[in-house]
Amino acid sequence: MHFVTCEQCEGVALLVTMGPCCSGEDITVYPNSCDADPDNHIPNYEVNGDRLYVKVDHLSEKKNRIDWIYLETEDGGMIKKIPRGEKPEVFFNIKDETPVALYAYCLKHGVWKCEIKEKAVED
Repeated sequence: MHFVTCEQCEGVALLVTMGPCCSGEDITVYPNSCDADPDNHIPNYEVNGDRLYVKVDHLSEKKNRIDWIYLETEDGGMIKKIPRGEKPEVFFNIKDETPVALYAYCLKHGVWKCEIKEKAVED
């Protein structure tokens, strides 16, 4: 996965195609590279059959909160936006998918990554 941030608008994007998001310069974002507590940013997960439960132990303030959680799979990925004021807890349906990694984006501390090591439990 390749994430970039724009110097002008400070938006963070998953880079699907090359090119800037606006007239600003894109800067590569490296997961887990901010000087912040990893325990409050790295996604925790549990696999149960076709469901992947994800939780980030993070507070929810206006400018310091988890904005989205992205699940990378072998064939693509899925993203869940976290509504303002909500806890960063989501479920992904992983039927017919092989999870690879999870990414959480904190508005203040950037992108955080967790490799998925466990395969789904067969029912």
